[in-house]
Amino acid sequence: MERQIKGIVRLPAEDVIRLFLQHTSPMRTAVSLYHRHHFPAEIISHCVWLYFRFSLSFRDVEEMLAMRGVSLSYETVREVVIGSTIICRELGLLCV
Repeated sequence: MERQIKGIVRLPAEDVIRLFLQHTSPMRTAVSLYHRHHFPAEIISHCVWLYFRFSLSFRDVEEMLAMRGVSLSYETVREVVIGSTIICRELGLLCV
């Protein structure tokens, strides 16, 4: 028969941490900036990098990715670059 403890119970720190971790769900520490996009994050990041690093046009980025076997339109590149710029600016990652 278990003994019922009433009132305040003092636990060692290890037990408190163990109980806390046991009753809480794991936290998501990092969410991808591109989790709602059609293309993988690597392709989106590469589009944005090419556009800003080399001052290319959207059509130039489209052509460069087409040479690597990625089929997308310049309009998609434009949407991705503008969307990523807005997100990065809101997060303070970009000072343009």
